[in-house]
Order: sequence, then structure tokens, then C-alpha cells
Amino acid sequence: MTPPPGIVRVPEHIHWRRFDSELVLVDLKVGEYYGLNDVAADAFERLAQGQAMSEIISGLLERYEVTPVELQKDVDDLVGVLIDLGLLVADAGT
Repeated sequence: MTPPPGIVRVPEHIHWRRFDSELVLVDLKVGEYYGLNDVAADAFERLAQGQAMSEIISGLLERYEVTPVELQKDVDDLVGVLIDLGLLVADAGT
């Protein structure tokens, strides 16, 4: 799924923390937690900081051996899944 245009943000009921190469997200509304691997964790942290998608892709390309096209697709897919799960929300009004 392609994420909607605009900025995404982490809703208040989602808490997250990095543990070594994994990032754990807890949805306090439903009491579920999720783990992200190192690449997804890096992308999530950048999203949570409000970085633009171009900055996120550029920064991740410097760290990981992947093609720009593949990385863009993976990050788009990640954002779509995180929005579907309610771990990110589209903030199109920003």
C-alpha cells in the first residue's frame, strides 16, 4: 500500500524504544507490541523525527547496501503497514 501524501506522525498512544538493533513499539490502546528490525527501526526513528521521505531514503542509502528503488518501495510499504496498524497516522494538514 502506498502511504498517503503529507507528513506522518506517531500518535500519543504509541510508545517506542530502541533496544540495540531492534525497535519496540507499544500500542497502549490495545495493549499490543511490535518489533522492527534494524532497517525498519532506522526508518521509523526518522519518520518519528519528522524527516522528509527524501531525507529518510538518502540517510538509509548511506547505511545499507540496497538500491534506491528497492529502498523506496520498502519504506513506502513499511509506512503503509504502520498506518494500517495505527502505529503512524497521516498528518496531511501539516
